[in-house]
Amino acid sequence: MEWNAGWMQNHVSRMIATIWSRAARSSLGAIVGILIWGAVPTPAFAQSCGPGWLPSGQGVTGVDGTVYACVIWDPDGAGPQTAKFVVGGTFTTAGRVAAANVSMFDPQTGVWSALGSGVNDRITALATLPNGKLIAAGRFTVAGGVAARSIASWDGSTWSALGSGMNPNADVRALAVLPNGDLIAGGFFTSAGGAAANYIAR
Repeated sequence: MEWNAGWMQNHVSRMIATIWSRAARSSLGAIVGILIWGAVPTPAFAQSCGPGWLPSGQGVTGVDGTVYACVIWDPDGAGPQTAKFVVGGTFTTAGRVAAANVSMFDPQTGVWSALGSGVNDRITALATLPNGKLIAAGRFTVAGGVAARSIASWDGSTWSALGSGMNPNADVRALAVLPNGDLIAGGFFTSAGGAAANYIAR
């Protein structure tokens, strides 16, 4: 993938409202998990969710850390598989499954799955490309055992770096996909794919 620097696009799409937080510092001393509002665009979610919030245990079981990003990802496009709910952040367990900062929830089975060996640091943005690949970005340097500076792709079985990624110590905070399939990344970085970039690149 080749990055083009200095280009900005504000792309807004339908989102799932998701809230994750820790209440460890409060008098409750508990962890608050994921809340879902309304109908998510998959049959299983649409049947189970009405216009109201569902707490952990009734909505989606939680993780043992913080979630910064979520996205709906369909592994086989128009194929028979159910679209999955992917979350990224800083955690080691999703449900009761070991997962290194990224995990996938199947709304049909209610089961969490790890995405390979995950990544070695925080994920702060997720996106899906028209070719079916899942893009994760953040502050990591390794994805699935492969060197990947702050951004990587998952094809359903393997993690891959996106070119040379960002400069060392970069922190990608946002991703957006244009109608033509181009990927936009924004965050704290000064180069992308070896090209100078003022915190945003395509």
